[in-house]
Amino acid sequence: MLKPFNKIIENKLTRTHDAVHFDVTPVKSTTYEFRHLDNSINEMMQRVKKSFLIEKEFITNVSHELQTPITILKSRFENMLVDENVPEDVAVKIDDSIKTLNRLSKIVKALLMISRIENEQYLKNETADIKEITDEIYEDIHERLNDKNITFYNNIQQTHIVSPANKSLIYTLLYNLIGNAIKYNVPNGTITLRNTSVNDKYSIEITDTGKGIAEENIPHIFERFRKFNNADEPSYGLGLAIVKTIAGFHHIEIQVESKELKGTTFRLVFK
Repeated sequence: MLKPFNKIIENKLTRTHDAVHFDVTPVKSTTYEFRHLDNSINEMMQRVKKSFLIEKEFITNVSHELQTPITILKSRFENMLVDENVPEDVAVKIDDSIKTLNRLSKIVKALLMISRIENEQYLKNETADIKEITDEIYEDIHERLNDKNITFYNNIQQTHIVSPANKSLIYTLLYNLIGNAIKYNVPNGTITLRNTSVNDKYSIEITDTGKGIAEENIPHIFERFRKFNNADEPSYGLGLAIVKTIAGFHHIEIQVESKELKGTTFRLVFK
């Protein structure tokens, strides 16, 4: 008797990861209450899907529209700086304006990347070797490590091939996490990468000896524009939002462990 009900729960709720990919196929049932429940869930998810798509389209359109005037203004300011007749105090203000435009451009690009990933506009037709990517990242960040005298340990002994994948996005995911480990670390601190196993699934851990995250803030760290730490480097509160979006795109689970003043561990579990 409850078989249709259990099927509704499994097909419409348990297996549903987002509104866009919700399956509206009716579940067969001779019971009016179950059919009504199924139809109600379908109608509700259709409304959620519509709102979700409108929001994503809005973000994409706004990002595109903002990028053009930002580029134009930046170009004009840079041309003004070339003029030797520009007074020094005006040149300083122009330079500050260019920096502001650069920050705004980075925010727009980050939002556009999130929107494109959510809309599945990136291809997943590659393989990504985790050890190979972390080695590449080290080559790109070693100067930042030296600046803060941070020791980097890449203890990944067993690599993992993510397939199908978008290699560039996997690189961005790991780069953002390791970049945060540098940004919020302490001078003479360490960053350690290691591979582990979680429920027989391959995983890697990125552990730092930094400032850590307050326990009450951990559930909110992946929210857009949420910032909890003051760092020497600028932060827009979008780095971890990008990480979460890329992880979801590749079905990677993220676990976080942190204690204030004792450091943070991000664990990526690959399915």
